[in-house]
Amino acid sequence: MARRRKSGCGITLLFWIIIFLVLLIILLQMQDNKQKNKNLINRISNIFNNKKNNNIKQDKSERLVSIKNLQKKLQNRTDKRYISIDLYFVKYIESLDKLKLVKVTRKIRYTDMVLTKSIEELIAGPTESESRKGISSVMPAGIKLLGINIKNGIAYINFNSAFESGVGVSMLEARLYQVVYTATQFEGIKGVRFLIEGKSKSVFSAEGLSIRKPLTRLSGAPVF
Repeated sequence: MARRRKSGCGITLLFWIIIFLVLLIILLQMQDNKQKNKNLINRISNIFNNKKNNNIKQDKSERLVSIKNLQKKLQNRTDKRYISIDLYFVKYIESLDKLKLVKVTRKIRYTDMVLTKSIEELIAGPTESESRKGISSVMPAGIKLLGINIKNGIAYINFNSAFESGVGVSMLEARLYQVVYTATQFEGIKGVRFLIEGKSKSVFSAEGLSIRKPLTRLSGAPVF
């Protein structure tokens, strides 16, 4: 009888040892799986973060490229929308007691008829800020540009009869050369012939100034 009890206790102890080992194996597997899952989650997180960072870098790069392209487009658009022209007005030089031709540079909207636009701006006269600097014009009231024709390097510029009004040789000469210098700033135009009401004239105004030949820029300083 005593031997049977000892044998039964041994079997019971072996059973619990097996159970313990099985539970230990399960626990170790669970911990291993947990670590694997943690590693997997970390890998997925790293992949997501890297992709996010790459997207951010790409977005910044694309933004910079877009800004540069926009600046370039605006620059090109500005270049096409506006052009610089020179207008020639007069300024009284007290020490010389003469009128001196002075250049004023302006920006205007782009036009294919840039010479016509320049003469129209010349007729309109100096701006307020230019006038404050002593710049004026000897263009008469009521003057109108009737047309321009360019042939063989000569600009044939047609004005109404008001262009001849006024007295004083110096003032009238300055008026003619305001037009001549403004027109000859453009490539291909060497001189100007003046027409009044569509008719070519050899004598300008009652002062009898000769305009038989095309007028060109003066060799010396343009003072009158």
